[in-house]
Formats: sequence, structure tokens, C-alpha cells
Amino acid sequence: MVQQKKGSVNCIAILGLIPEYTNEVASLVAEQLDMYYLDTLKLFEFDYGAYTFSELIKLNKTKWVRQKLYKRIKFACSLTNTIITCEPKTIKSEQKMKHICDNTLVIYLHQDERKVKKYEAEKEYKDNYLKKFFQIKDPDIKRMIYLAKNYADITINASKFSTFKCMGEVLREIKKYYGVEE
Repeated sequence: MVQQKKGSVNCIAILGLIPEYTNEVASLVAEQLDMYYLDTLKLFEFDYGAYTFSELIKLNKTKWVRQKLYKRIKFACSLTNTIITCEPKTIKSEQKMKHICDNTLVIYLHQDERKVKKYEAEKEYKDNYLKKFFQIKDPDIKRMIYLAKNYADITINASKFSTFKCMGEVLREIKKYYGVEE
């Protein structure tokens, strides 16, 4: 992975509110495009590998962890030939989204509000620290969907797609965005 020069966009950010789905699609797309794949949350975990997320939140507070995670996102946005994913709550921050949009092609994998609410209701967390950090509350879902759609260069309605079919749709939309004939 090479850091890109200012003004160029050689990195793709694939965002969504259901992280497992988003990460799987991003990984498949990266493989198809022969690009690197970087989950910024995994990068953060690697950098602080001696501690669990819960321990970091407990020791340093949520705000500190979010600031450190944002530094990893900024770094990831500077890479070339890389597809990145970010923790879903990143979408809530207009400052973070503006930085991502200025430095990457942003693809939003839209899941309808009901599906996101169902996912959040069924998601189990190891402890309350993780729940507080990662859980998207019902009132935030609608706003996050709105922000993601507005910031995205490409929005894929992925509510009824398998990860493989979504990957195909993402590839098709990237080609269309760049004006590449199939």
C-alpha cells in the first residue's frame, strides 16, 4: 500500500450500517479489482493489540478511542489501490465523512431502516462498553442513512442482495462512475 498524493483519489471507501455485510462485500470487491483491503477497525485493533476494545474504552473513555480510530481512518484514506471500511458510527460525524469524501470514492451499501433495526436488536455484545461504543440507537439510524446517501458518490440498494450479488453491483457501478465500458 502506498500513500496517495494530495488531490488524487485512488482509494475506495465502502460504508454501510451492517459491518459484517459491508466488510464481506468490500473484501470481495478488493479481490476482484486486485486491490488491497483494509478494515480500519482491524487496523486500530492491531495497533493496540495488547488491549481489548473494552479495556481501551474503560481506561481512556469513548472520546479518546474515537479520536485514535479517526487517525487510522485518515491514514487509510491516504493509501492508494486500497478499499477501506470504517466503523458504522463514523457516518454520524460530518467532519469524518467530509474527510473520507475528499480523499476517496465513497460507496454506500444501503440497507433499509427495518433491516438495520433488526440487526441492532439481535446483535449481542460482550459487555456494556462495547455495546455503548458500537450500538446504533433507533433515532440515529434514519439520520445516518440520510447522511450516508448524501455523502456517497455511489449508493447501492443492498437490502435484498447477497454479499456476492452486491459485489457484482458495486463493480458495475464503479465502472459506470468512471465511464468504463463492460
